[in-house]
Amino acid sequence: MDIAVRNNLPFDEIPLFARMPKHRREALERQIRVCRFDAGERICEEGEKNPGRFYIVLEGEVSLCNRGQAFSTHTMADYEIAVRRKNEIFGAISFLDGEPFSS
Repeated sequence: MDIAVRNNLPFDEIPLFARMPKHRREALERQIRVCRFDAGERICEEGEKNPGRFYIVLEGEVSLCNRGQAFSTHTMADYEIAVRRKNEIFGAISFLDGEPFSS
């Protein structure tokens, strides 16, 4: 579900945007869409082409995982390598460089 948002993103609390002039933040805010994800829902996959977006965690937390073979069972599994919490960003590198998502 995408919901258009105006004037209620915490830009002052997000290091990437905190020093940005107000007029630029307002212009950026007009282009931002808020997406809600269910617990456990995959947002993006490592190696997947970035469709031109990055993500800011507004509430909850997001696990960043690598997929690999489990040593004990020799089956594929996800391994958490980082967690992003409120006002943290992920997906920005692939957004900027045009490369697939990495973790």
